[in-house]
Amino acid sequence: MKNNRFIKYAAVFLFSVVAAVLFSICFSAESVSSGVIRETLDLTRPQKNISGEGYYWNNRENILELNGINVNTDDEYGIKLIDGATVKLFGQNYISASEYALAGQGGFIITGDGSLTIVTDGDGIYSYSTAMNKEIKIRSGDISITAGRSGIRFDSGVISIVGGNTDIAVSNSSNGTGITGGTVQITGGSVFSNAAVSAAGTLRIIASEIRAETEPGRAVLYYGKSLLLEKVDLQTGESSDSLSTAEAYGGESSIATVSNAYRGGTSAILGESFPKYADIILIVLAIILLIVIVSLPVFLHFRKTKLMIKKLESENLNKS
Repeated sequence: MKNNRFIKYAAVFLFSVVAAVLFSICFSAESVSSGVIRETLDLTRPQKNISGEGYYWNNRENILELNGINVNTDDEYGIKLIDGATVKLFGQNYISASEYALAGQGGFIITGDGSLTIVTDGDGIYSYSTAMNKEIKIRSGDISITAGRSGIRFDSGVISIVGGNTDIAVSNSSNGTGITGGTVQITGGSVFSNAAVSAAGTLRIIASEIRAETEPGRAVLYYGKSLLLEKVDLQTGESSDSLSTAEAYGGESSIATVSNAYRGGTSAILGESFPKYADIILIVLAIILLIVIVSLPVFLHFRKTKLMIKKLESENLNKS
């Protein structure tokens, strides 16, 4: 009798353990299956280093390294970042979410040599901070955004693109925007957008390549305070097929700019942000430094010898 009761309890216990294991496996498969992350990767309150499929979070440096990440979720957010984070791109990366693919509490930086593909019905890259002094900055990388509402959006703060290649396709191009921010400044790299670029304050386009277009009859550039176009050759028109050289922007639906900052080429030593003549200056300075390094010991030896001769002459005069 006691043996039967023991067997019964053991069977119930074993069944419970198996059920718990199966539930755990099913739950894990739902959130991460075949390397695909199925829920929001929330890094707004990290307490330690975190690693997962295709990513590594360095908590001390606030750096998120993406190397082959695949986020495909029906959640509102794909990845949420703490203020001041840096996203480094390695390899090919993919983020898809229903409303905000890559979002931050405040400002954040995107850099690296990899690529990032973003797909969302809402905003591709987004900050929900209301601070005007925060900044979303794209330094480098190949970024492709397919969005329903906005490619890059930071209503209150600054959006800066200083390098890389950013390609934006907005499905609702008539009402959506490619880029929209408090201040928008594009000072390097290339930007392609099928929707308007909008700034509540100042919109700056300096020494960079931009192609943006919206529906005919609508302005492709919006700005609340001022528009600065510097160190670029400008073309405008009502479509990309009707672009012509222009001295200033006048509310057209299509725009293209090419940097004319360094017509003589760019620096092979310092990179594309510096003109070619910077290399000549560096070479001349290096030659001068080499001459100084070689000549200084000779000069010091000559000076020392001259002082010794004077000293000997002085001693000989005193003896005589």
